Amino acid sequence: MSSCLPTRSKTWNKPSSAGPLFYLHIPKAGGSSLLGVVESQFAASKMLVMYDVDFRAPEDISAIHSALPKKKQRQLGLIAGHFGFGAHDQVGAQPSYFTMLREPTARVISNYRHMRRNPRSKLRGLEHVSLDTFLDEKQWIDSDNGQVRRLSGFENEGRCVPFGECTLEMLEQAKANLTQHFPAFGIMEQFDLSLLLIQRNLGWRDVRYTRENNAPSHAAPLSQKTMEKLAQINALDIELYAFAKDLFLERVRQAGLDPSVTPSLQPLSFGFATKHKVRLRSRRLRRAALRRLGPRFRAH
Repeated sequence: MSSCLPTRSKTWNKPSSAGPLFYLHIPKAGGSSLLGVVESQFAASKMLVMYDVDFRAPEDISAIHSALPKKKQRQLGLIAGHFGFGAHDQVGAQPSYFTMLREPTARVISNYRHMRRNPRSKLRGLEHVSLDTFLDEKQWIDSDNGQVRRLSGFENEGRCVPFGECTLEMLEQAKANLTQHFPAFGIMEQFDLSLLLIQRNLGWRDVRYTRENNAPSHAAPLSQKTMEKLAQINALDIELYAFAKDLFLERVRQAGLDPSVTPSLQPLSFGFATKHKVRLRSRRLRRAALRRLGPRFRAH
């Protein structure tokens, strides 16, 4: 990738032609709850969800998309997954993304604890591994500036940046991409306000939601030494997050929203919440079944 970065403007570049939106789902950043809202905006037949694709394997995106019937390709309104910026190049579309970011050290801690609890985790045996050891062993690339990695798109060019070797150029590219190619994005720590902004900018309907994939809140606190190590490893993510928060508040004000008011969008109705969860579970079970049948069935 050229080191010549695009000039950063204050507004996103609206695509010149219609095409799918790309939901760049950053793990442990409120993305599962956001996906529930997304599911309410798009018919199942117009979504392509690819959570089994690694963010450094863009060729998988191209293979899955090209295996779909041409009619399905044209109908897609949304492509979602844990991929990085650049997925649009793999399907011949314009870059139009949205995402949710999170304070970096909290995100890494949450991801580590999630993998410890999850028997299907790619990393087994973490229940006996401390976070310090986990970081020292450098097994999980996402714990090293994972948000910069995804938003910069550097690793979508078939190259893996080793642990500890993310660069300032990647950070600047991530900032430029977020500014110019994300018509909407949110900050997990201001989730409800983020949903209102996304609703305004993307023209969505009802954005009430139910919380998904919540972590237990009784975990023991970490030592100052561990927190300092996390901050040092994720220094670029921390700078990206600070930049994103400023840009987020600027867009909130531009949209006519009051950043000092904290809205509440979780449904008060038990019936709404129950129907919402049933609908989401039904869709996800159907997707899982179709995925087992092969790529041609993934967007049905």
